[in-house]
Amino acid sequence: MLKTVALNEHVLCDLESVRDDLKLQDITYDDILRDLINVASGEIENFCDRKLLSRDGTQWLDGSSSATIALQQWPATALTQARYRSFGSDQYVELDITGWSATGGLLMLQRDFFPRGWQNVELTGTFGYKAATHDADLAVLAKACKRQVMVRFQDHLNQTGRVESFGAGGQTVKLKEIEGLSAEVKAMVDPYVKRN
Repeated sequence: MLKTVALNEHVLCDLESVRDDLKLQDITYDDILRDLINVASGEIENFCDRKLLSRDGTQWLDGSSSATIALQQWPATALTQARYRSFGSDQYVELDITGWSATGGLLMLQRDFFPRGWQNVELTGTFGYKAATHDADLAVLAKACKRQVMVRFQDHLNQTGRVESFGAGGQTVKLKEIEGLSAEVKAMVDPYVKRN
């Protein structure tokens, strides 16, 4: 019995828009497309080295003795708790998050600072691009995801790989497995790559 492929929770594009872009009138390829959407979304997040869509979570970060800290996942849309622990201690001390702000991958406190340490700061909140707040960013990410799916889908239909080497005079053509993002998609998502 065939099993239907489900979309993961945090995919960057939806099945209907991919089907529309490919001008597919029926659901014949839906399982393949869902699988390709899941893979493309994961490849883009791996390339960017972070989760991109909004989700609740906790980050453990290195304190720097300043009021600013570099986030692993961003943008921060909600901060519910910030605390730190001293070296060798299991006890956490709450930080004052009143008036916090975030710009890009940096979070700033107005009334407190992040004590220096390794993985000593714990932030709990909502991180990632959120609908109605980051629509322009989400549109770029969806376009990149759809483009990657389209490239892979065409390869699937044509049953082709990418040429790694080619011999002259009817010699063997060696195809390699298609891995990673296309150059076009890499350029599209480059502004979202974690750089710190």
